[in-house]
Amino acid sequence: MLLPPEVEYQLVQFPTVEQLSTVERQAIPEKLPQLAEVVQRISRNYLGRAAQLGAARLLTGNTDLQPVVQTAGPSLAVDLGDDHYLMLKLDQALANACIATLVGAPATGPNQPHQLTSIDRAILRPYLATVATNLARTIFHHSAGHQEFLEPDQPEQLTAAQAEFGVLFPMSLGQVSGQIAMIAPVAVWRNINSVPQAASQRRLSLDQLGQVPIRLEAVIAGVCLSLTEISTLEPGDVIPLPEDGDMIVHLRAGPCTVAIGRPGTQAQHLAVCLAKAATSEETN
Repeated sequence: MLLPPEVEYQLVQFPTVEQLSTVERQAIPEKLPQLAEVVQRISRNYLGRAAQLGAARLLTGNTDLQPVVQTAGPSLAVDLGDDHYLMLKLDQALANACIATLVGAPATGPNQPHQLTSIDRAILRPYLATVATNLARTIFHHSAGHQEFLEPDQPEQLTAAQAEFGVLFPMSLGQVSGQIAMIAPVAVWRNINSVPQAASQRRLSLDQLGQVPIRLEAVIAGVCLSLTEISTLEPGDVIPLPEDGDMIVHLRAGPCTVAIGRPGTQAQHLAVCLAKAATSEETN
């Protein structure tokens, strides 16, 4: 099997950012079920139905984050642009079980912690990268770019720089129980509640929709024929219309009446003089 060359993940110094507002902090716990759904769905796709997630737990501050980061196991970071990142961390037992499952071996008990080989990284990368990419896009509204496994000491550098929140997902895979953690800096968590931006985009779309041309048709109403009369119509037959004083024109857009008017002329052309907008009863 031809393996891709290892790429060095270049760490950057993240600038200090202001803390999240109270409203932004309150939005984070509400997103835990959605975060867990993404991880569960992709884990099932890659690892099968044996992958079971427990209740997700929010990690806050160094007291929660550092023990998870320092746990033995692989970490993968994805570049979200503007010096932002999203990191996934597996404990070693779960990582070993994932590798065994992905290569078709039974997921047994935890093995001894060991440094990830190039083959291990190649096996784990598609699964972890897909989880991170979907989390970035659906929850944090970021496009994920380059992704790379971190060396054992690099996750601590990242979390010490800006990370304030993380989420811990307990996971069982066959007989093995472990955990997968997601950690991102404050600037990324700020995008978790981006409803105003989405509403602005919807308004823009409606403005653009207002420029779409719609064909209107003027339909003369008031003539009723029986089914027998309609079935016997032939070319040359004349159908009498109401007197001009009683004639009503329905201005229609497709099947919907948008206005009521009367026929007339303007500049020697047939025209419709609008009398009123159609009511809800007259629309259909």
